Amino acid sequence: MGDVDAGLLAADVVLERRYRTANRHHNALEPAATTAHWDDKAGLTLYDATQGVANVRAVVASALGLAPELVRVLSPWTGGGFGSKGHVWPHQIIAAMAARAVGGGVRLILTRAQSFTSHGYQPATLQAVTLGAATDGQLLAIRHASVNQTARYAEYPELAATGTRTAYACPAIETTHRVAPVATIVPTPMRAPHEGPGMFALESAMDELADELDLDPVELRLRNYAETDPTTGRPFSSKELRACYLTGARIFGWKERPPQPRARREGHEYIGWGMATALMNQYAFPASARVGVDQSGAVRVETGSQEIGTGTYTVLGQIAAETLGCPPQQVTVRLGDSRLPASGMSAGSSTTLSVGSAVRTAAADLLNRLAAISGSTADPPDPSSARSPDARWEQMIRCLAENGTEQLWGKGEWSPEDNGSSMHTFGAVFAEVAVDAELGLTRVRRMVGAYSAGRIINPLTARSQIIGGMVWGIGQALLEQSHTDAELGRFVSKNLAGYLLPVQADVPGVEVEFVEEYDPLSGTIGARGVGELGAVGVAAAIANAVHHAIGIRVRQLPIAPERLLFPNA
Repeated sequence: MGDVDAGLLAADVVLERRYRTANRHHNALEPAATTAHWDDKAGLTLYDATQGVANVRAVVASALGLAPELVRVLSPWTGGGFGSKGHVWPHQIIAAMAARAVGGGVRLILTRAQSFTSHGYQPATLQAVTLGAATDGQLLAIRHASVNQTARYAEYPELAATGTRTAYACPAIETTHRVAPVATIVPTPMRAPHEGPGMFALESAMDELADELDLDPVELRLRNYAETDPTTGRPFSSKELRACYLTGARIFGWKERPPQPRARREGHEYIGWGMATALMNQYAFPASARVGVDQSGAVRVETGSQEIGTGTYTVLGQIAAETLGCPPQQVTVRLGDSRLPASGMSAGSSTTLSVGSAVRTAAADLLNRLAAISGSTADPPDPSSARSPDARWEQMIRCLAENGTEQLWGKGEWSPEDNGSSMHTFGAVFAEVAVDAELGLTRVRRMVGAYSAGRIINPLTARSQIIGGMVWGIGQALLEQSHTDAELGRFVSKNLAGYLLPVQADVPGVEVEFVEEYDPLSGTIGARGVGELGAVGVAAAIANAVHHAIGIRVRQLPIAPERLLFPNA
């Protein structure tokens, strides 16, 4: 949109840089595993570690020529996935074929080495970012081009420049994505896809622009704050990013930051502060659920979603209890069964918004049915405010027993609609690093993240997700890369001895703050997703802090010691 060439021509400062991110693998603690059982009468049952039971059922049924109702997929606890268990891979189909062939049960577990070759990875990117700005810091033009490798037999574009379309107010923005087919396996989404690699490049470039203009990095971002989506013109469904900048800066103590690099030293180490914007597109999928209650007041929530460690059981039960006005301890939740009401993959930070909206709809339907039996008036709570257990609940349950109804169910479906808004999650990340200039070693000493993600249904699980994402970002910034043999085209490392991940000693004190917010357009509960948001912006904040510490700008991840010891190599 706009005329980028004209904007660059009119700019007082034009900055053009290239950035690289590395091939990375998911490396869930539990490798992918499938147990398949064939019964000539009942069909096929798969006990699978998957992020989408409905997807596995559809693909396996098609591959084996079976009616979908003859395939049942169970995954009540997925374990770590991070995107690697979001698609259907050969091992799942092979296990099903083998079970049918032997007429019984087969278990197939990928080895750690097979985890590097058998269910995708995040592809390396080469990104070119060009910024044109006036002397006051106002952006006049942005160009962001990205290319990533993909397989020859299937395309996967890592849409690294998509965040650039939304991040800042600018009259001219151009983004392009290309793929380079090579002899490799097909990549796949990995926490956080697209914006994870892309915001490293954009936010590094913004920091470089701040240096060129002698502006504070936070001030530069505030001067280019987008009140509406710059490429579509749509209003944001809800956005409190300005509060994130100010809150994060206050907690971190940003105003004490000396503007010049190499200003603080402790022994052999230089201390640097950096920050970056976090931004994720908000995904949403159709979902359905049912909520039932019996004469004892026990409530059951059922939906074909999955628990991937994000607290789905807890949050969905909480939503049902809040809607019904019943004590949370009376609610149990069933997940991970393809025979339950269908919902989408547990991916894209979409579950709370999508499945939570369906659960609330189902609970409200149940409340109406209970009210009809008891003769009272259904009054679902305002989801923008918490609700304590309702005295009417006990009365309605007594009426249920008096009516002779053993169990009553409410049903709910929810689908995303085009409501004319632009829906994203936002945040501001601040990092302090210590860099040993003699050894080229970087340590993250502390981090602060402030986030705008709509209503936070459960602060404890949401905070845990953000912390996990920020740790993920430390890995992206400093440690993780899957080296490729230039001659054979194979990944060199096939285990965790050759692939570095953050451990406890790498993770500093992390402070997380959610700004007060309710999103009226995001669904029926006012919430957006946080599972991947925490991983975005961390690498850029750390890279910017490294530059502030020692004056060396690293434009390639990870920030390995050799890139600091030999910056011109």
